[in-house]
Amino acid sequence: MHCRHLQCLRLSALAVCVLLTTASPVLAWDVADREQARQNAERASEYFARSHRFVEGWLAHRDPMSGLIPQNLQSPIWTPENSAADNYPFMALTAYFTDEALLTGPLTDILRQEIRLTTRVGALPDSFSFPTQSFTRAEVQIDPLIFGAAEYCKDGLLPMTEVMGRTEWFSRLRAIAGDLCEHAPVQTKFGPIPSTNAEVNGDVMQVVCRLYPATGDPRFLQMALTMGDAYFLEVIPGSRGLPCHFWDFAAHKPVNPRLGLNDHGSEILGGLTEVYALAVRYAPEKAREYEPTVRWMIDTLLEECRREDGLWFGSFDTVTRQGEGGPPDTWGYILNGVYTCYLLMGEERYRAAVEQAMRAIPRYDDWGGADAYADAIESGIVLLNRIDVPETWAWVDRALTAMSAKQQADGVIEGWHGDGNVARTWLLAAMAKTAGCRTQPWREGLRLGAVSREGRLLVSLRTEEAWSGKLFLDHPRHRDHFGVAPNYPRLNEWPEWFTVEDGSRYGVRVLGGRNQPPGPPEVHDGGVLRRGLALDLPPDSEWLAEVWLVSAPPHGTPQVRLDGPDFLGGTGEVRGGLTVINLAAERREVLIETDWGAIEPAQVSLAPQGAAQVVLRGTIAQEGEARVTARPAEGEGAAARRILLVTDPDLTDYRDLAGSNSYRNEDYWWLNDGDLTLRLRAEPGKAHLLSLYWGCKGDTRTARLTLGGEAQTLTQTGYEGFQWQEVEVPAGLVTGPELEVRLSKPESGPMGFLGKVKLRVK
Repeated sequence: MHCRHLQCLRLSALAVCVLLTTASPVLAWDVADREQARQNAERASEYFARSHRFVEGWLAHRDPMSGLIPQNLQSPIWTPENSAADNYPFMALTAYFTDEALLTGPLTDILRQEIRLTTRVGALPDSFSFPTQSFTRAEVQIDPLIFGAAEYCKDGLLPMTEVMGRTEWFSRLRAIAGDLCEHAPVQTKFGPIPSTNAEVNGDVMQVVCRLYPATGDPRFLQMALTMGDAYFLEVIPGSRGLPCHFWDFAAHKPVNPRLGLNDHGSEILGGLTEVYALAVRYAPEKAREYEPTVRWMIDTLLEECRREDGLWFGSFDTVTRQGEGGPPDTWGYILNGVYTCYLLMGEERYRAAVEQAMRAIPRYDDWGGADAYADAIESGIVLLNRIDVPETWAWVDRALTAMSAKQQADGVIEGWHGDGNVARTWLLAAMAKTAGCRTQPWREGLRLGAVSREGRLLVSLRTEEAWSGKLFLDHPRHRDHFGVAPNYPRLNEWPEWFTVEDGSRYGVRVLGGRNQPPGPPEVHDGGVLRRGLALDLPPDSEWLAEVWLVSAPPHGTPQVRLDGPDFLGGTGEVRGGLTVINLAAERREVLIETDWGAIEPAQVSLAPQGAAQVVLRGTIAQEGEARVTARPAEGEGAAARRILLVTDPDLTDYRDLAGSNSYRNEDYWWLNDGDLTLRLRAEPGKAHLLSLYWGCKGDTRTARLTLGGEAQTLTQTGYEGFQWQEVEVPAGLVTGPELEVRLSKPESGPMGFLGKVKLRVK
C-alpha cells in the first residue's frame, strides 16, 4: 500500500481538486488488520441479525388493542420500569441500525401509544393492564410512579438519546425528567428529592446530570445539587464513607444500612460521581465542598468493598463493614465512577484499580442467565473503550457466544423484559466491531466491520448481492447529543470508537477488495461521512477502504513547524541543523525536501507534539537561498523555511526583510509600515560591518539609523532597484552577543525601504 502527499489546487471558492503523489505509508494495514476487519464484520453481522430477530419475536406479542408489548410473556401488562425501561428501547434502537421503516412505523407507534395510554401524573407514566385496558392501580401511588419513571429515563430513554439524538424519545425523556423534579416527594433539609431509595436517587442523578448540559434547564442542575448535598453532606458521613440503600431523611439515620454493589443498588455510586462531575463544570464551589467526601467514598470502596481479585462483593453492610458474595454481573458500573474520578482528580491508583478488575474478569465465564451475561459484557465494553486489555476483549467474545446461544428460534431470548438488555449488548458489541459505522439500508448478509488504530480507520463492507446505500461514520455523540464533558464512562453509555467532526476534512481511499479495484483518495467533509457516504457495490464484492483526518479547522494552518537558521554562510560544504515539530494531536510521518543540497534524514516519524532533528548539507558556490519544506506524508499543512546562502565566512547574522511589498522581484520592508528593530547576533568587543540592501526608485530615500544608542541619517539616491550600503560599527558599540539595530522614519523626504540586512565581523 502506498500513501501519498495531498495537495489542493483551489479552482474556485467551492471547487477543490485533490492531487496525490506516491510516498511512504503513514500506517501500513497488514494482512492481519484486513482479516481482523473481516472477522469483525462477521460478528457484527451476526449481532445485528440476532437483534433484528429479537424485535420480530417480541412484536408478535404486541397487545392488539393498545399496541404495547407485555413486560414478560406471562404478564400481560406494560410497566415503565420493565417494558419501557429494558425491552422496548432496544427494539427501537435495533430498528435504528437495521430497519428504518420499522423504527418510524410500529416502534414509533408504541411510543405514541405509551404516551397516550400510560401518562398519569404530569408526564409520569404508570403501569397499564391489557385485559382491562386501564391502569393496574386504581389510585395514584407516587413512589411507584417515581420508581418507574426513573427506570424508564435512565435505562431506556438515556441510551436512545445518546445514540439517536433529539428525537421524539428525547422529548419524552425531558418531559418525564422535568416532572421527576417537580413531584419529588421526599423532604430533606437541603430540599425535596425523589426517594429514600438509593437506587431511585442514583437513577435520577444520572438522568439530570446528562440533561442539564443538553438543555440548560435549571431544574436539572438544582435537583443534581440537592441530591448531592443530601448524600455528600448527610448520608455518606452518616454511613462512614458510603451511601446505604435506604436513609431516613427525617430521622437522619439509615433504614437499611446495606449498600448493593450489583444492579438495583450500585446506581447510586455512578450517580454520585456524575453529580460531582457536573459540579466541577457548572458549580465549582460545590465541587470543592464535595471533593473530600467523593475521595472518601471512592477510597472506602476500594479499601473495603473489593474481593481479593479486585472485583466487588455483591453487597456491603455499612454498619458491620462486611462484604458478601460477588462478583456482580454489573461489575463495571461502579468502576465507571472510579474511572470518572481518575479523570477529574488525576489519581493514577483509581485507574489502576479499574485495570486490575478488567484483568481479573476473564476468570469468570459462567454468568447464568442471558441478562446477567448482557450486563457483564456491557460492563467490559464500556471500560475497554478507555483501557485496552486484550484478554478482556477475548473474554467479551467468549461471553457473547455463550449469551447468543440462549436465543430461541423465534427470536425471543428468555421471554421477559431482560431480553431487551441482551439486544442492547449485541448492539454495543456490533458498534465495537464496526467502530461505530453503520449502513442504510441494512440487510442480513451485509457484512460491515472495521479496525481503528492510531487515529485511522480500516473499513470492510462485503455483500453477496448488489447493494446501494450509505455508510455512516460515528460522531462525538456524548457532546453532540448531551453536551457531556469530559467523556467519562457511564451506565447506559454507547461508546465511541472512531468519530468524525463536521467541518473537518477526511481522506477516504479504497484499497481494493473482491471485485473492487483500488481507487484514488478522495477528501470529504466530516459532515458528509456522518450523514452518509453513498456507495454502490456490485454482487459478490468487498469495499475495503481507509479513513483518516486530513485537516481540522482552520484549514490551511500548518500541521508541522520547521525551525532552523536564517542563513548558512561560508565556502565549500556547510551544514545546518533544523527541527521538525508535529503540531497535530496524532502521529505524523513527515517528509522533508529541499531545492538545494540534501536533507538527512528525508523522512521522520513524529509522535503527537513530538519533534526530530534533521541536517541540511551542501556546497555554497554563490549567494542565493535554499527552500526547505516539511510536509505530512498524508494531508495538508506543510511548513516551509527559506534559508539564505552566503559566501562570507565572517557573517554573524543575515536577515531577509520580506514584508507585504515587492519591487523588481525583491520583497522589502517599507518604513512607512512602521519602524524596524532588529537584534543581530554579534561578537562582543569587535568592530563589525553592517550591510543594508537599500532600495530606490530613481529618487532619494532616507532613514534614521540608531546603533547602540547613537543615531545617524542614511541616504541613498540615483538608481532603480536595490544596492548594498555599508555602515561601520565601532567595537565600542558591540557590548554583548547582540547588536540592536533600529531603522525609523526620517523627519522629511521619501522613506527608505530595505530587502536584507547583514552583519559581519570587520
